[in-house]
Amino acid sequence: DGQLFAETGLVYGYDFLKDSSTQIAEEFARQGLQTTARIDDEWTADDLRQALLQSPQHDLVSLNAHFAHFLLQPADLEAGGLFSATEIVSSTVDLSGTINYSVGCHSGLNVCDVCTTEFGKGLDADNDFAQAFASQGASIIGNTGFGYGVDAAPTLSEELMSLYTANLGQSQDVAVGDALRQAKQTYALNS
Repeated sequence: DGQLFAETGLVYGYDFLKDSSTQIAEEFARQGLQTTARIDDEWTADDLRQALLQSPQHDLVSLNAHFAHFLLQPADLEAGGLFSATEIVSSTVDLSGTINYSVGCHSGLNVCDVCTTEFGKGLDADNDFAQAFASQGASIIGNTGFGYGVDAAPTLSEELMSLYTANLGQSQDVAVGDALRQAKQTYALNS
């Protein structure tokens, strides 16, 4: 019937996104989700791979990092490189029905394959995160442009995703899109 009955949550964050990542992890816990969180400046792409692609699936996933439409930059870039959307496509973990979202710049940007082939020569960008999660039957909600926030408090894009997280837990009957619409309305009314 299209409803999500979330039992588990995964939150990764670093840099200026630590405050909103912490707020999201705390909201998951308030909602009764068994939550795994890694919010520090030392996690690697391998840490994320282990949590997202080699463990049992998490129903709600909040990935708060720097993004390109096809790459995620982990907290510790030097200790393992980048995380690619292609890794989601080739994963054997069942991500179907999961809700994945991010404050990260361009994390929800869908770029046409012809564009990356013709204009992005030299880029391994065959799959963006929107395509990658969709190919696994999962949803992604992310910025198509730049995501904004500050160190001092969860504001701007960070605040929107925190409101979204709270709305997801308001009722078992809330649709994913309705939770986002309500978050945007609340954000606009309070800004």
